[in-house]
Amino acid sequence: MHEMNTQSQTQTNDEWQETSQFQNRLSRSMMECQDKARDQISPGMENNARKIAQVEGQLLQCMGKTVDSHIKLLKPMKDRLTGQLKKM
Repeated sequence: MHEMNTQSQTQTNDEWQETSQFQNRLSRSMMECQDKARDQISPGMENNARKIAQVEGQLLQCMGKTVDSHIKLLKPMKDRLTGQLKKM
């Protein structure tokens, strides 16, 4: 019984770790988009609405691509987690 409980706890930890890593990867990717946008801003640019809008557009485009790529990762992750849960 103790061995089964330990195995379940290990699998639960693995599942938590996988979801946590996914969230961290998504967060890092979003931060990279923000960094790229920040790098585009130069002194005095805050008075140029067209350039600010351009940078905002690039930021939103980058974030959109990031979300889309991470959405594609959800199905394989769900399949792995479901497989692990079935073993419990």
